[in-house]
Amino acid sequence: MKITSKDYFEDQEAYYVIECKRLNNTNTSGSSGLNSEYIQNGIHRFTSKKYSSYYSVNGMIGFIVEDLNIEENTERINTLLLGSMNEINTIQQLTKSSHIKNFAYQYISQHTDIDKSEIKIYHLMFDFKDNIQLVN
Repeated sequence: MKITSKDYFEDQEAYYVIECKRLNNTNTSGSSGLNSEYIQNGIHRFTSKKYSSYYSVNGMIGFIVEDLNIEENTERINTLLLGSMNEINTIQQLTKSSHIKNFAYQYISQHTDIDKSEIKIYHLMFDFKDNIQLVN
């Protein structure tokens, strides 16, 4: 999703990007699960500058589509980030945040992009498992 700011008409690069990814309980610690996709086709799109980071701040939304402990899964994402996927250049792993009142599953992470500039990514995890019917 592309979110424009009030400055957009003066500078067309002045926008935020929010990347959305599904998360499930399959292969949560492996290189082929959705946690890996969250990193490779989510966080990495910001650090590689595939997506703009005009204000050095962007967001990600994780849609939980199966029964999954969000806190434990966030730790698995961090393990992947700091382990086998350390090319992402993580300064601060996904860490609990409190920028939204009364919402438990919010996090912030910090990374450096390919130009060595620091960026922040706000992460929101929404539990939609009871609202989604998966088709096999």
